[in-house]
Amino acid sequence: MARKARLRRRRSRSRGVVRGRVVWVASDPKRDWADAEVELEVALAAELVTEHWEGIHKKSSVVAEPTLDAVAAAIQALDGRVYTMVSIVFKESSVIFIGGGGSNGLYVVTATYDGEHFKIATGDASSTGMVTMIVGGQEGDYPARHCVDFVTALRAARAFASTGEMDSTVNWEDDQ
Repeated sequence: MARKARLRRRRSRSRGVVRGRVVWVASDPKRDWADAEVELEVALAAELVTEHWEGIHKKSSVVAEPTLDAVAAAIQALDGRVYTMVSIVFKESSVIFIGGGGSNGLYVVTATYDGEHFKIATGDASSTGMVTMIVGGQEGDYPARHCVDFVTALRAARAFASTGEMDSTVNWEDDQ
């Protein structure tokens, strides 16, 4: 008995958009649903904003509904000189910012749900001192405990891009 299936565009609980298509693998001209493979592509209900600097001029690029691979590539491209900030906007005031990168391999990650109260990812809580890096086109000194490695920055960004939530495996503290 053939199964009927419908694939439709819908918003999932995590606010991602699911799109699907059916790929027929059977040679049966009746195209029985039991013989079909379903491929799903998840597009994120977010915008990926990357900034790069040409002298004192900032250029921004926006990718609507980026894939997780696009998010990873944008963070990997941060070089701490020209490409210094990636933002993922999940909804108007729900944003995560990833800045830094470059030769020291460190990133500053902050997130907000309302545009007023910010959380910052923390790395090694016992780290002391300051780290100088360029974030958002401006050089600044950041407490070493607020600097995280690439893996942590990527994990935070992927979770935020796909769910709009801060990753629970990342340590966060109020950014004051």
